[in-house]
Amino acid sequence: MSDSTIEKVKAETYKRKKCLISEFSPFQDVVYEILVARWTKNNTPLYCLTHSLNPSDDWLNEDLVRKGPHRDVEISHERIKCFQRLF
Repeated sequence: MSDSTIEKVKAETYKRKKCLISEFSPFQDVVYEILVARWTKNNTPLYCLTHSLNPSDDWLNEDLVRKGPHRDVEISHERIKCFQRLF
């Protein structure tokens, strides 16, 4: 998801500046660093677990194959196993 976001921002930046994608852009370089820093900050196991158990509607609707955790048999099965270990 991060790669596609970075590419979308890059394409929009170059489109507005009317530059070729192959050209170097100091502005795009700064934007890229900000996006990567944000991704690195949020790319922790806890954050990923939270996102997988409570995904946004936008993310789910981007792809018809995606489904919420309550509709995914494998995730539901693993969640039950975790709860059984706790109790």
